[in-house]
Parts: sequence; structure tokens; C-alpha cells
Amino acid sequence: MIRRRQAITRRAEKEQALKDRLAPFVKGKTVAAYQPVRGEAAVWQPGWLLPVTDPETKTMRFATGPLRSGAWGIPEPDPATAAFVSPEDIDVILVPMVAFCGLHRMGYGQGFYDRYLRRTKALKIGIAFACQETRFEPAPWDVDMDMVITDTGIYPPVYNETRDLPQPASAPECQQTPTETGKSS
Repeated sequence: MIRRRQAITRRAEKEQALKDRLAPFVKGKTVAAYQPVRGEAAVWQPGWLLPVTDPETKTMRFATGPLRSGAWGIPEPDPATAAFVSPEDIDVILVPMVAFCGLHRMGYGQGFYDRYLRRTKALKIGIAFACQETRFEPAPWDVDMDMVITDTGIYPPVYNETRDLPQPASAPECQQTPTETGKSS
């Protein structure tokens, strides 16, 4: 899936389509985003928060400030000078995805976002290219997105109806995994 994402043609055009669809949801909001790696969609804008990761505790926080190379070589605010923002003060979190199935997100497997997303009530928006849509069974600890925005549309489609944007191809049915309470996730 990562190779497919890295090989995307007309990348600038598709990233602009993502930004156009994203605009109504981030205007005037405190937005936490990410620096793209491995072919992720580049949607970050100046003034948005970026993650600061701690590989020892496998946690992250969002902040602004001068950037430095983080633990994995990804630019992130320098923890020594960063202005950190509490999870309660973030309105929207843009979450990168390796793949998605409906509102289920597949990440890189370290759980940084899943742990953070449980601590906030921010609108969780998964960011992906349409070619990243695939079938998979989410893990019980995975946190679903409130919506997913791609270069071709927005999931769930109800957002398209209210935002007058093109409808995406219908999302595939995804395998539901029982949670600890016995309900489907």
C-alpha cells in the first residue's frame, strides 16, 4: 500500500483536491496535522500543530515551534522550545493513514495516534488518497475516524451532501471486530 501511495501520479493536483475538500472543516480551527513521510498526502499549513513523539513511551503531543529532526527523521517541533497544546484545546486532528476501509484507519502499527486519539474530543479526519482504500480487519485497539477525506471525496457521504462536494465511490463493507463490550467497533 505504501508503494502504491508513493507511485501516485498527478500528486500536486490530488493534494490540492484534498486541501479543497478539507478547507471547510479547518477554517478558523485549532488544527493538529503531520509532516508527510513515505508518500503521505501533504496538506500541512503554517500555523497548524505538529506531533512531537517520544519513542520510549510511544506517546505524542502536539505543538508549534521551530522544527528539528525527530526520532525517525521526521521534522517536528523541538521539545525544548515547543509551545504544546493540550488535547482539549485541539478542534481538528488530521491523521495520516497507510490504508482505510470506511472509517477504519490502518497506521504503521506503533499506536501513537490510537493512544492520542482516545484522549481528545477533536474531530478526527483521516487523510488519504483514494487508492489507499482497501479491505482489512481493524484491530480492537484501533480508533476510527469521524470522517476520511480523499482526493476524490469524503466519507461518510453525508458530509458530501451538506458540503456540496462530489460523492466518492461507495466505501467497501469492512469486517467489524467485536470490542471488549461485545459490540462491533
